[in-house]
Amino acid sequence: MSTLPKTRPNCPRQPDDPRRINGASHLGTQVTINVPASTTVAYWGIWTAVTAGTYVDGGALPSSETYGSAGTYLLTPTYTAS
Repeated sequence: MSTLPKTRPNCPRQPDDPRRINGASHLGTQVTINVPASTTVAYWGIWTAVTAGTYVDGGALPSSETYGSAGTYLLTPTYTAS
């Protein structure tokens, strides 16, 4: 089984609509991530673009999820802007 890379630009990405407020928690919009078969999802990340871009923030998910067949992962990111 493979694991989606933690901070790689080729990870599946979906656009969010972040509203930055310095020092405040931000609840992003829910995104649906297409996950290939034989993959474990264990981390999330925020990038400045859907392709390429710059890694901004991310971390481990509360629990990892393994996909034997292709599926989708629903994620609502929460982070603190600085």
